[in-house]
Formats: sequence, C-alpha cells, structure tokens
Amino acid sequence: KNIDVAELSARDGRVSRALIPGKNPSVVEGVLLEEGPVVAALKTILSHYGERVDDLGLLVPHMGFSRVSDTQNDPSVETMYSDGAQLHIANESTRRQFLNPSLKKQHGRDFPAIHMTNFRPNIVIDGVRANIEDLIGGIRVLSVIPVDIRFAGPTPRCVVPCRDPKTGEKLKGGEPLRWLAKHRPRRPKDKGITFGINADIASKQSGAIIHIGDKFEVTEESIGWE
Repeated sequence: KNIDVAELSARDGRVSRALIPGKNPSVVEGVLLEEGPVVAALKTILSHYGERVDDLGLLVPHMGFSRVSDTQNDPSVETMYSDGAQLHIANESTRRQFLNPSLKKQHGRDFPAIHMTNFRPNIVIDGVRANIEDLIGGIRVLSVIPVDIRFAGPTPRCVVPCRDPKTGEKLKGGEPLRWLAKHRPRRPKDKGITFGINADIASKQSGAIIHIGDKFEVTEESIGWE
C-alpha cells in the first residue's frame, strides 16, 4: 500500500526502484521478489488478517543501497529499509510504571498488559525513571568497546501497537494509541503520537557490538526536538 513501484525487474535480477510517498518522499532500490517461498509465507501470514495479497511483492535492498535517516538531522547518518532512524530505543520503566498502570486504571484490572513487543524496539533501557528518554540527547553504552548513541527524536507510532503481537487481534478501545495520544508529547514536526526514541550512531562505529545487561551513561541532554 502507498508504494509506487516504477520498474518491476525481479525476473531478470535488475535493480527495481520504489517511491515511498510522504512529507519527505524517498526511493528504495533493490531486487523485487514476486514469487518464491519467502513471498508465499508472507502472503499466508497477511491473508490471516484480511489483507489483499494477490499483488504482494518483496523489495530486498541491494548491498550498495542506503538512504538518509528519517531524522534528517545529520546527512551522514544512513539507514536502509527502515522508515525511521537506524535504531529504535524504548524505556521499560515508561511501559511498566506509566503506561500499563494507567491503562488498567482507565479500563479496569482485567485490561491486558501492553508488552514491549507491541512497539518493536531494537534496544530497551531500564533502571531509569519513566519518560526520562524524552530529556536525553545521547548515551554511551559501556560495552567492551563503548558505543555512543544519539537520541534523534521521539518515535512516531502507527496503529501496529494496537494489535496483539501474538494473535494479531485488535486491542480494546484503540489502545495503547488512544492513551498515548493524550498522555505522551507529540513529535513537533508532524504532531505524531509518540512512544520511544529514534536513535543513530556515528558511521565510524558502524558494526559495533553491545550486549544485554550493558550499563550506559547519559552524555547529553535534549535541548528540544525538531
């Protein structure tokens, strides 16, 4: 949906280009797969949720392709197929201490807990107070080789978190999106509903390794998001 494929070239292996529209349109380049086991599996999964899959294809970016990060704060920061930043960071304390208790208070004790998998982060931080991520400009992960991560801005949310990640069923009352819209700050540039942080690393640290349980320190405060 919302993708205009300019050239179909899966069968002969030539590069395909797809225009992804929006306020900041971008082009993805790669090989378009229209058949095969991976595409068949995707069609099977999506058909369970009532999606139309007859014209489904999978565009696999080629090794030489990159695109400017959606944060667009630093032209040297590139990503590949994601529609946001290189990394998505979420705070476990925000979910555990702020989001879920509030939802149960509003909808009753039987309202199911929202799990972190609803939000699909790459990195989850813990041991800090809820919502502190909104005030952080950067952190240093104290792994074997320290890794500096820049917090580029709050992550805008689509409707995917409103579905149970295991069953695909919609959660009651449009949650958690409805609650987040009322109680979380909006992304300034487009008024998007937010949860989590878009983050980038410097190109010189590309390929750096961090581990579960690594400590981190705050290296910079946020002075206001773009």
